[in-house]
This record gives sequence, C-alpha cells and structure tokens, in this order.
Amino acid sequence: WTAAEMGILDVLKAWFGSLSTPSSTIASIDRLIRREEEGLGQQSMSIGMRDGQFIKFEATDENTRQQIAILQKLKDDIVAHCGVEHVLVPDELPDFAVNVVEQFGCRLLDAVFLAKSRGVVLLSDDLRYRQVAELVNGTKGLWLQTALGCALASGTVDLARTADAYVQLALRRHSHLTLNP
Repeated sequence: WTAAEMGILDVLKAWFGSLSTPSSTIASIDRLIRREEEGLGQQSMSIGMRDGQFIKFEATDENTRQQIAILQKLKDDIVAHCGVEHVLVPDELPDFAVNVVEQFGCRLLDAVFLAKSRGVVLLSDDLRYRQVAELVNGTKGLWLQTALGCALASGTVDLARTADAYVQLALRRHSHLTLNP
C-alpha cells in the first residue's frame, strides 16, 4: 500500500509496464472501510502518546468520513493502476511457509505467490518481506526506492517527484535511503 499512499502507482506502472496486486489487498481495504462505517454515529475516544505527552483523540463522524474517503481513494488508485488478481496457494510449500500460513493466514503471502505465478519481481519497501519471499518460493524482490531511481534515470519521472517520494519514504521511517546529487 505504500506506493499507493505515496501516489506513485502511475510512475511505477509507466516504468514496469503493468502492476498487479492480489485481490486480498482490495478485500482488506473493503474491510477497513466497513469497520469505519460501523463507527459512524458511535462515540469513541483513544489515548496515545506524542512527544512524551499523552493525547486524547475523540472520533467524530467527520473524522470517520474523512478516514473512509482516504481509504476509498486508496482503493480507487490501486484499482486504476493495478490488475487485481485472485491468488492460489501452491500445493507445495516449504515448512517455513506452512508455518507462516498457519500462524498468520495465507493472505500474508498472496503478493509472494502472485509474483511467482506471474514470473515477475515482487516490489516491496519491506526488506524482511522480500527476504521471506525468497525463502518461501525463490521470488526476487525489489526495493521501492530502487525502482524509483531507475524510473528517474530513464526519464520516466522527474527529479522533483522522485525527491518527494524519497521524503515520503523517510517520513515512513525507512531506515535506509540512498541520496545523491
């Protein structure tokens, strides 16, 4: 979802030619939208910590509608730029993958299975997920910043948009970013 949240799916689609996502991605967003919709008309409060201080957040219908709109836009962007595909769990999985499926459900590995079945690279900003993908079925993963750098070098995207994407990665607390002049 990171690329969709960052608004760079169009860049990635232009660079790769096509993008695919598992149908479970859309199902997950739909579940989040339904959960938010169920909260309409309800009063709720949460407490969090920011800068060492406790803060209170009271959810209003306006906040909830804004959250629903954000989720709907995310879904619309994904559907507009990605082929949404159903994924089949392979019959043969290594024990490690079976354990992952048993503990977390098969949907966690849908993107890995989809990439393998299509014979394409897995694009993920999560190093650990890319490592799991290679362990599960040999799927090679590509770092989001690397894809953006290649798109920049090819002229698919301009420097300002790429720099903005890098800033967004930093805001998401990516521990490794590569910058050059």
